[in-house]
Amino acid sequence: MDESSHGDGYGSGHIEAGREKATILGMVMVLQLRRRLALHDGVDLTEADVAQVFAFTETMDDSLGIIDTLEGAARAMDPAPAALARLLVHRDPPGSRFELHEEHANGDLDCLALGMFIRLNVAAHGFEDAVERQAVALRLEGTGGTAYGREILQRVLTDIHDLTRMQRIMEDRHRG
Repeated sequence: MDESSHGDGYGSGHIEAGREKATILGMVMVLQLRRRLALHDGVDLTEADVAQVFAFTETMDDSLGIIDTLEGAARAMDPAPAALARLLVHRDPPGSRFELHEEHANGDLDCLALGMFIRLNVAAHGFEDAVERQAVALRLEGTGGTAYGREILQRVLTDIHDLTRMQRIMEDRHRG
């Protein structure tokens, strides 16, 4: 199955695809997410928290975009999952290195959830960032764009879940 935005459908996150570069990048991004949530929101993000956000996305109206879906989750969930949902709607400017910004995204195309998806695709498949962003933008703005946005969001949440689990296992081994 082609796992880029240029193909159809997604069965799993980037991590299960076994892409070493994407896995390393994902580990760094999720570590930054977890640190930010611990420092600013006082929560320790777990796999169960990420799974709650994922499950919530499945209950939302299919006509909602990425940001609207995450904002709904943030209003309805416990502190840790809500904090993750709020963080994923922050701005992730195109063409910049990965860093967490405080400002709210202007739309789905510049939110952190989409930025993580694009960065992981670029790392896993060697696409050019600008080309990948354009391909994703065309699909989001075309017929079925909100469904595609939901797939992107769920794929990113799958990756965050899997990477959080990997980090917990490594932390447990280090302590053990």
